[in-house]
Amino acid sequence: MINEIFSSLIQDILNQEDIIFSVKNTSSICEARLQKDMKFKIRDQWLTIGDEFTPWHIHLNVSQVSEARFVKEFNESHNRQTYSIRFYDDSGNLAMRANFSRLYDVEGNLINNKVIKFESIFEKYGKQKTLPLKS
Repeated sequence: MINEIFSSLIQDILNQEDIIFSVKNTSSICEARLQKDMKFKIRDQWLTIGDEFTPWHIHLNVSQVSEARFVKEFNESHNRQTYSIRFYDDSGNLAMRANFSRLYDVEGNLINNKVIKFESIFEKYGKQKTLPLKS
């Protein structure tokens, strides 16, 4: 059964600007920048972000996604704070992540308004770093 929290969280992510989705397997990573007004649907156990009319789309088997994690971490190679929402499968493997991007201005200062958007989603879901997605 698809958890309503999962669907709501995806919608909240899609309502943001400057999101990059990344999907990883053992030998590759695909990154896709969120486009304005990107739609999503859940049919059976599959989430689809985008469709055949958009330049890209992602399919995610939601029956295997068990949790979302709100992650704030310092990226030493870029010397910057990063923010993401990551989706993990039943085995604890990373299935997909939504990276909040373009968080810094041209002078290298963190753009507080963008951090506030991440924090407001985090707050909406109870400030839980790990959010269970299965009912």
